[in-house]
Amino acid sequence: MWCYFSMLIQRPRATLATLAHYMNHPAFGRVDFITGVGLSGTMPLMGLREFTGLPVLALRKEGTNSHGCITYRPKIGERYLIVDDFVSGGTTVNRIVRRDEVKLCRCAGVMLYQASWGYNTPREHDACPEGLPVVPLCDEIESVGKMIEEGYDV
Repeated sequence: MWCYFSMLIQRPRATLATLAHYMNHPAFGRVDFITGVGLSGTMPLMGLREFTGLPVLALRKEGTNSHGCITYRPKIGERYLIVDDFVSGGTTVNRIVRRDEVKLCRCAGVMLYQASWGYNTPREHDACPEGLPVVPLCDEIESVGKMIEEGYDV
């Protein structure tokens, strides 16, 4: 059964290894921490923290109930990278860059683990803030997953 974050479920090691590798892409520049919102954005964060050693900031979707939530911006860096499954209308990305927790920081870009547009180099997406590099990695993750199945150490 297909789901929005099926790459992360079907190929968790390949997904996390590929995301960790592409975090060093020159288009993103320095990345101090990684962030995501909701289930699809926060699922890969803890695994990525293990691969990269970078701090994470997991955000709740606005309007969701919590057991006592304090809004604050932890002192974990100045530049962040958004991780999500795909970009459609840009709602998630635009909500994150406007959040109080990150408004004093600069977004380095967006990495997508479910989207596939036939390229894996950062470029702009019409639905995201201007100049923000977005890179879909679905095809790359699929290739790394096949290498793992063939016995390569990734």
